[in-house]
Amino acid sequence: MSQVQKNVSLRKLNTYGFEVIGRYFIKITNEQDLIDIFNDQYLTNIDRKLVLGGGSNLLFVDDYFDGLILHMCIKGFTILTNEENNDKIILKVGGGEKWMDLLNYTIKHGYTGLEYLAGIPGTVGGAPIQNIGAYGVELSELFVECQVFDIEKKCFTIFNKDACRFAYRTSVFKENNNNVYMKYIITHVTFQLLKSTSISDTLENQKIVDEILHRRSLKLPDPWIHVGNAGSFFANPIITHEQYEKLKQEDQNNIPNYILDDKRIKLLAGWLIEQCNWKGKYLGSAGTWYLHANILVNNGSTNGYDLWTLAKEIRADVEKRFSIRLEPEVHIIRMFKSIRDMKSSKLIIKKNNLWKNENIKKTIDIPTDKNVCVHLLFAAIGLRRNICFVNGFSKNLSYDVIRILQWIDDYNIANLHFSNHQSLTITPNEHKLIDLTTASFSRASIDIAGNILLTYGIVHCIELGGCQFTKRPIDRHLNLLVALGGYTDDGKIFYLKKDWKNSNDKFVFDCRTTNGISSVGVTIHAILSCCALPTHIQCKLTSIALELSVRTVIALITQYRPCVVIESERIIIFEKINEYSNHDLVLEHLPIDQIYLFTICSLATMLQFKIKINNFEYDQCITEYLKTLISITIDETNQHALFDGTTNFINDQYNKLICDIYPNGLPTDISPILTALFIARQIPFELIDLIYDVRNTQCEEFSKLGYDTIIKDNEIIYNGNRQDRQIDKNLYAHDIRSGVAVLLLALYHVNTNQWNKNEEIIIHQYEQIERGYGSLLYQKLCEFGFDIQLIYELSS
Repeated sequence: MSQVQKNVSLRKLNTYGFEVIGRYFIKITNEQDLIDIFNDQYLTNIDRKLVLGGGSNLLFVDDYFDGLILHMCIKGFTILTNEENNDKIILKVGGGEKWMDLLNYTIKHGYTGLEYLAGIPGTVGGAPIQNIGAYGVELSELFVECQVFDIEKKCFTIFNKDACRFAYRTSVFKENNNNVYMKYIITHVTFQLLKSTSISDTLENQKIVDEILHRRSLKLPDPWIHVGNAGSFFANPIITHEQYEKLKQEDQNNIPNYILDDKRIKLLAGWLIEQCNWKGKYLGSAGTWYLHANILVNNGSTNGYDLWTLAKEIRADVEKRFSIRLEPEVHIIRMFKSIRDMKSSKLIIKKNNLWKNENIKKTIDIPTDKNVCVHLLFAAIGLRRNICFVNGFSKNLSYDVIRILQWIDDYNIANLHFSNHQSLTITPNEHKLIDLTTASFSRASIDIAGNILLTYGIVHCIELGGCQFTKRPIDRHLNLLVALGGYTDDGKIFYLKKDWKNSNDKFVFDCRTTNGISSVGVTIHAILSCCALPTHIQCKLTSIALELSVRTVIALITQYRPCVVIESERIIIFEKINEYSNHDLVLEHLPIDQIYLFTICSLATMLQFKIKINNFEYDQCITEYLKTLISITIDETNQHALFDGTTNFINDQYNKLICDIYPNGLPTDISPILTALFIARQIPFELIDLIYDVRNTQCEEFSKLGYDTIIKDNEIIYNGNRQDRQIDKNLYAHDIRSGVAVLLLALYHVNTNQWNKNEEIIIHQYEQIERGYGSLLYQKLCEFGFDIQLIYELSS
């Protein structure tokens, strides 16, 4: 296996010429390299991997790729059949060969078939992924099979033409090889070509190639000679005949098209872009080629921000005029993964002897708080100012955070600029955001409903109280919209009826829910609403929540509109001001995820090992409570801490615990994890969770392992004993926190003397945990040495 390099420049490995740094880089020169890489525990646990050939069909938007680059360098041409009486040739080609080197090889040896695909950049291994084509010829017409490495099975397999599911500019490899989960790596491609019967045939083939190259040169710039580009940026859209007829009625121009069959028509993306007057135009250092509107070019920039911004502007204009949304043919690579649909997954836990009598200290860094990141992203959208988060976002790109980043990016709400591998700058666009239903996947999207209502006079906010996993009541949020002067006929669309600009009324709002609990979501919603009221309106929010998310949002918005927080009375007051700040807003620090910290420390306490925290932050509630359970040593800087899970449980008596909104009790988010911890250490307890009784579903899973609890409303009671009976090895994660609790108890059960068989326990619906810090937790457990495997159950 080739040596793993760190922080490698990818400027010469992408045809845009962007100066991108790959964190890890390794060359694939033979098949054994792939076997070695995916059997290496360290390399396997690197979260993001990207196979890179010629770099001719991708756009690095950010200047850093935080993952492993697999540079495909497998070369070679092998003739599989060459019978004298056979007029056909079967040619097997290494995936790392340049496409034009293949074409030159076929011309030299008198093989025909690929001539019309001359001039297409890239490598042979990348060609089947998008089924390259030109001038009426597609790769699939000459394709026999390809050899691929199946990452999940860690073996090589052969895909014939049917298995590849070729279609216009796509294949099974494009469907499954994405930023979410890379499944296959193409190592060799086999073609069926015709033999030239004479020298004149060979010369004719060379003439066709020369003609094709000449045609391309008239419209397409060479990325290494003229200007950086990746060929056609957007795929030609395919629409129905009905859509085409409607389009002709709305647009009187003669629309170029190609009829594919009796149902589908292909349009030209370049023509659509040209009709929107983008041909030859520039936006910063990025522009469209003056001879071809669908060629996006880089005129000297070192990063892809201008070019991606240009692409989004073009797409928005085309969609506005033609009601057609162009999709990039180029693979877009961002600091965050691209997530379209959550893939179902399961975690398999197997027994090993790693933890028996082991006294090794584990080191860990805690990510930033996921909920804080979520609320801050919506706050940034609502404030409509340039906002820089100096540290944090790249340290917690959980599923929920990524979904919001992608929503911002896809809908062109703002430009996202990552730099120095960790800071994020959000620059708002002129996007009139009034329909929040596009962000209904996140219950935090309702944070900005009041702000939007006050800004634009209308807001669509249907079902914003939850996501596809949990539904929560939003009555108090809707009451806030009414208090701001909104009215609705259907509870879905609110209109602003109050003229705040000509009003001297004060705005006062109570941030408790109908059951009297101070709500984090309602508090943040109200705070951001106050930031959209006219400056002469005095605002007072009462019964506010004081959790970490609220405190961090306050630290941001006070740079925009100053406020006074009276913690003892749970009040925020916004006094009258002359004007809102026009300065950029900067948040230097994002707090760590204390629930993740509690999770790791609970695991250390269950299995009795030591944990060293590198970026420790003291928390009055979590840290002080952990001190009642295990030995904790914090250094003088308060930035490093040692959690010793090998010590005896300090508090091993009957415990009566209350989980509530801080500071009335322990954070309700730790209640499921706390039950797993106490059950593992066989400590009887009575726990009351006043907020979220749904998490008691983990007790159903605990019972499958023989740990029975008594559930009464929001109360869980455990007597400290385990029932000796046949266990059910199929467990389920029902949501983030209860899923983590089930995972922890399963890990404890498998890796202690409680489990004497060589079987395995499976955590189904692991994607529920991945919405939070599940991916990060999985990587850390692998680093710790647990014998676990995460399997994505992709659709066929």
